[in-house]
Amino acid sequence: MGDGMVRRKKNIKGDFFLLNSEKLNFHEFKDLMVDKKTHSDEIVLLAKKVTNPELFGVLNFVGEKVVGVVEKPKKGEEPSNLKVIGIYLFPLSFLNTLRDSNLGEYSLEQAISNFAIKSEVTYLETDNTDVSLKHAWDILDITNYLLKDIKRDISVDADIKSSAIIDGNVIIEEGVKVLEGAVIKGPCYIGKNVLIGNNALVRSSAVIEENCLIGAFSEVKNSVFFNNSKIHAGLIEDSIIGENCRIGAFFCTANRRLDKEEIKFVTNNGLVNSTKTFLGAVIGNNVTVGARCLTMPGIVIGNNVTIGPSTTLIKNVPDNTKIYADMSNNIIEDNK
Repeated sequence: MGDGMVRRKKNIKGDFFLLNSEKLNFHEFKDLMVDKKTHSDEIVLLAKKVTNPELFGVLNFVGEKVVGVVEKPKKGEEPSNLKVIGIYLFPLSFLNTLRDSNLGEYSLEQAISNFAIKSEVTYLETDNTDVSLKHAWDILDITNYLLKDIKRDISVDADIKSSAIIDGNVIIEEGVKVLEGAVIKGPCYIGKNVLIGNNALVRSSAVIEENCLIGAFSEVKNSVFFNNSKIHAGLIEDSIIGENCRIGAFFCTANRRLDKEEIKFVTNNGLVNSTKTFLGAVIGNNVTVGARCLTMPGIVIGNNVTIGPSTTLIKNVPDNTKIYADMSNNIIEDNK
């Protein structure tokens, strides 16, 4: 981000905002941050209290004075529990400090700390929903944010059978077919040329993108299906399904731990707490799943994966993998 600002310096003529690209709710904070600014040569940061500050850039204080931002501090060494949300209000003079700072990976954070030595850095604390995109499962929060204020809009070119039920604020695009007995409970989005099968239930902030098929008797809740993916009868909850996936009958994404604790993901950077108690699977593109498969909460399936029938996944599956349950010893014949 720092390098990007230096490159565009000639286009910046005064105070300016810097936003992370996923900050859809910028309008909620713009005027509040401007009002927080008390003099011309001052930075205003947006911050929010979190329980896992080691995952973020957090405010660093000396007394009550903000002296900078520490990016992803070691657990137990966090200078505060106030994470910096990716909306910044900078004065024009900040660009000079940035230009003179080391343009490394954390050049922006270093420049803010350098700026604080001779000028003011203040912050606005908020309790509002933080729309961010740090991990794949954050897509669910983004879709929830986008759907919360939608208005009911059903294309005249959609084919919805008379026994189907469309309840609440639902967007249904052209070419959609909703077959007999299906129920869609908003808020939901149904993209072009989607087919919702007989007696299927789509609900609670589900997003079904173009050319998908939700088979008969399926249930999809608070999940995203990307383009061209298909499922037979199954249960998809709090999950993300990539493009061009083919999922067999009776597939289920378990979405809650038995102990009801927060769900953790195994990543390349270690164990990451999602802070969610309801969360299913994150599935990549071009995945094929056989019948009667199950994923435990917090499972990640990579791209180009094939999963054989009756397989229960208790750990992540990397890209370009074929995985099958060994069922050779599971058949018991009883002639009594």
